[in-house]
Amino acid sequence: MTSILRLLVIASVLPAGQINQLAGRGQFLELVRYPIELRDGGAKRARELQPPLTAAEKVPDPPRAWQPVVQRGEL
Repeated sequence: MTSILRLLVIASVLPAGQINQLAGRGQFLELVRYPIELRDGGAKRARELQPPLTAAEKVPDPPRAWQPVVQRGEL
């Protein structure tokens, strides 16, 4: 039982070093707010927090066979 509790304390869903990249307390609270709102609001709140579909329209088209992909530094 104590080994399970120890694992729960050690485990984190954030990638290693993620907290060190935050600019301050405000960014941390912003990061934590989303799962808290999902927990409290359920599926309805999750739908409300979804980005608008127009955000998906801004994704660039995949490269075509006749249109080569230019990597950085190749120009």
